[in-house]
Amino acid sequence: MRSNIKKAFLILVILINLSHLVYAEDIYILYTSNTNGMIENCGCGADPLGGIARVKSFIDQFREKYRHVFVLDGGDYFNSYPFPELNEAMYSALLLSQYDCIVPGDQAFVEGDEFFSKYVSALGDKLILTNTNSGFDSEMIKKYGSYQIKIYGYLSPYIFDFIKKPQNPKLINFVDAKPEPQENKDFQIAVIHGYLSNAEQFAVENSSVKLILLSHDQRQGIWEKNQATIIGNGKDSEYISVIKLTPGSTWKISVEQHKIHEDLPEDAQIVNVIEQYKNK
Repeated sequence: MRSNIKKAFLILVILINLSHLVYAEDIYILYTSNTNGMIENCGCGADPLGGIARVKSFIDQFREKYRHVFVLDGGDYFNSYPFPELNEAMYSALLLSQYDCIVPGDQAFVEGDEFFSKYVSALGDKLILTNTNSGFDSEMIKKYGSYQIKIYGYLSPYIFDFIKKPQNPKLINFVDAKPEPQENKDFQIAVIHGYLSNAEQFAVENSSVKLILLSHDQRQGIWEKNQATIIGNGKDSEYISVIKLTPGSTWKISVEQHKIHEDLPEDAQIVNVIEQYKNK
């Protein structure tokens, strides 16, 4: 009897350990931002980069290759000026790209309230905005076995230089919308739609957040601040950041920033959207 209990206990221990091995698989975050309504690359310079049809191909290829892929956009997908036909085409391309999570930037408001309402209605719970009390989800939680990732999104109220700042949603200061304290197995990501100085200040004031994704600020690079990794993509969809997270008691982060080269194939559905826009 005792030997059977001992065997059962050993089997239980082995199963628990195996479960941790299964769920310690790498998780990939694909991060885009600051597309700025650049529906195609400019075709200029020695190394032309960008183009939303190529970005989608990159995302699709990655999704086919890896199991745990989470695709996130930090905002400013649309043009910074009101070009209704262009921004409608960008809107169609955004829906086709099947993002898992989007933080709206100031340029989502460029075409006015009706356009923004349609955008919110179509994307639903894929949109997160933490620093508001106006009905948006304040966080997104993705579970991977016994681990989970929490994503927070912040849109600075102070970057509306030439786009009318919305009354709804009403944006509040970052300091008044802090992330909840982190549990042992949680990994927290903050998307900061603002300036590098905002991201750095956020890193100092929120030590539990180890990954900060910067948008609106068009610097491209990787910075470290107060044990947080800050990532900026640059502009005009020229780069996509691939972030590998390895779960554990201490999560490991590695980052590669990939150029969107002309040798990437163009997604046929988005090419069709671009052609329809050009023919109008």
